[in-house]
Amino acid sequence: MNESEARGAVRALYKCGVDCIKVHRAISREAYFGAVDESRKLGLSVAGHIPRTVTPQEASQAGQAFIEHVITLFEGTFAHSHQSESYAAALDRFAQESADALFALFSSNKTAFTPTLVSHRMATQFGRTNPNPRDKYVSRSAAQWTAELVSRDKNQLTPEFYENKAQEFRIALPLVKKMQQAGVLLLAGSDVGPAGSYPGFDLHDELELMVQAGLTPMQALQSATRNPAAFLKLDDTGTVAVGKIADLVLLDANPLEKITNTKGIRAVVLRGRYLDREALNGLLREAERIAQLE
Repeated sequence: MNESEARGAVRALYKCGVDCIKVHRAISREAYFGAVDESRKLGLSVAGHIPRTVTPQEASQAGQAFIEHVITLFEGTFAHSHQSESYAAALDRFAQESADALFALFSSNKTAFTPTLVSHRMATQFGRTNPNPRDKYVSRSAAQWTAELVSRDKNQLTPEFYENKAQEFRIALPLVKKMQQAGVLLLAGSDVGPAGSYPGFDLHDELELMVQAGLTPMQALQSATRNPAAFLKLDDTGTVAVGKIADLVLLDANPLEKITNTKGIRAVVLRGRYLDREALNGLLREAERIAQLE
């Protein structure tokens, strides 16, 4: 896709009524900047990956509203510019020498960030056989897709591959704390990919990983509540207050004392409907049943 085609795609999506344009890492440099410029003219936000031919600094300066995945910082231009040194050394040097300045730029430009730590952790185990109780909620088609991906990439799943993924994850954790300290608006997200990702469950794991990264439980919770509402400019949700939408999760124990307490859900209030634990268990059973059909 060239710049003209990217601009046309943005205009077409705008006419369809979208309010945000997502860019992928594979988009060309000229298409990226064309899409960002056209989106700005139409009042649309741009989100997603950092393209392989664009630096994180350029993406932030161009006005990308939020960036997804810590791993996107290490792809493309980063990988290309550090070919002369070991991957581990390059990651460590970035964390020690460049990260603070980059995150200060993100903060200054109000570039929000969704770390998706849980997806990075999943990547460290991609292709390995690790049965999970949550597998029963994964559709058969998704499991088959994963098997096909593993078969296709089996020659790349080397010890070096897993070593690099582990190194990326090790570096990613403290980087999230650095972002928080720099004033970057953090947004909780889990991504969806091959089997090994579990929508819903993964968000709770993401909050736990954020705390492991150095955030307080309150900061982690805010990344999934107050921060997204502020980013989306929604003033009727995100916090518990009079006059706001009363969508609530009721827990058995205080998550400020232990973030994993978010997993002890007693009930949910959604759109005025009260769902107790029995009703929630019924939804899980239905999800398991449907997974076996697809």
